[in-house]
Amino acid sequence: MANLFTFHSQPRWDFILKTALAWGLLTAMAWIPVGLIPGTALPFAWAGVVMIGMWMGMRVGMAALLLHQLVFTLYQWAVHPLSFDTTTWALSLGVGVKISEWITVILMGVLSTWKEITKPWWTYLVATLGLTILHVGGGLWMHAQNIALGWKWLQSHYSAIFILAALILMLTQILRRLLTGREQFYSK
Repeated sequence: MANLFTFHSQPRWDFILKTALAWGLLTAMAWIPVGLIPGTALPFAWAGVVMIGMWMGMRVGMAALLLHQLVFTLYQWAVHPLSFDTTTWALSLGVGVKISEWITVILMGVLSTWKEITKPWWTYLVATLGLTILHVGGGLWMHAQNIALGWKWLQSHYSAIFILAALILMLTQILRRLLTGREQFYSK
């Protein structure tokens, strides 16, 4: 979808502007409260990670995710200063979740080049795959850190993936309609 629009004629500036847009989307999605949609127990930031990978591609998605993770880490460090004990630092940052975010952005970026991704059922399935990677990565990270709720959290909140995937599908179809016009959606 990133190929459908350009912000600037020079590729470098277009990349910078698209990265800023993707970072803004990630930040906005991270500020949405978890309980906004009833039944959704997963962070909306995960939907943002899937969307930037699908919408902007791997290169812009990775740059925006790196910027987002750096800013969030600096914010977290400023608000909750920690000792420089590496175990405490890694636990507080959720390194396993961040690795899952990288895997998701890379996979979504690769799949965004596939021509079938424009079909709604493939968009939904790919979004479900990306959210599943994030969900399982988060649950395994909690379980690996001896948080007793790790496996129970995985089991009890898996259905929320389908709600977030439907949200991603809806937003993707609306954006595609705005960018490509009506002709793609209605044939005679």
